[in-house]
Amino acid sequence: MPIAGSAAGVSPTDSSAIGVTDVRRVWPEVMAAVKRQRRTTEVILDSATVLSVESGVLRIGMLSAVMARRATEPNNSDVLRAALREVLGVDWMIRFESAGAGSPAVEGPPRGATGGPPSASPSRRGEPDPIPAAPPPDVEPPDEEIPEDYGEPLDPSAAPAVVRDPEEIAIALLSSELGARRLDPPA
Repeated sequence: MPIAGSAAGVSPTDSSAIGVTDVRRVWPEVMAAVKRQRRTTEVILDSATVLSVESGVLRIGMLSAVMARRATEPNNSDVLRAALREVLGVDWMIRFESAGAGSPAVEGPPRGATGGPPSASPSRRGEPDPIPAAPPPDVEPPDEEIPEDYGEPLDPSAAPAVVRDPEEIAIALLSSELGARRLDPPA
């Protein structure tokens, strides 16, 4: 039973034959495929834990509800689903769960859907849903890509940034634009 391979060499696999152990074993390859497609998604999924695989649903644990909500966004969950197709040859629904006690699971979009998480998730005992619904598909999400040079050391030949006192800047601005003058002498 082949479970890993390149995009060209993967044949559709019987997804019921793949278990959580198989997914955990190839998870580094899945993350590498995610990173090739979208670095931001790889960062969001960096601390994810594969919890289980049952009936075509991959359950993934996230450290917080915020990270689970971010992972559920279509631009992130679609990248993970594509990476799973590339590495394992499966097309599973993905369910993200936060580590917080009592936090509900957040499901990824259904197969072929381009929308966000289900907006009509049932609340328990009248409690508000802690994970708000994604904006409608016609609303463009802000571009939150991480710069390519993030984390690299600063250029030692670059001129150091001049740091000025914010109070001095404010007083200079008020004086030049509004003709204000300082009442107390500078210390």
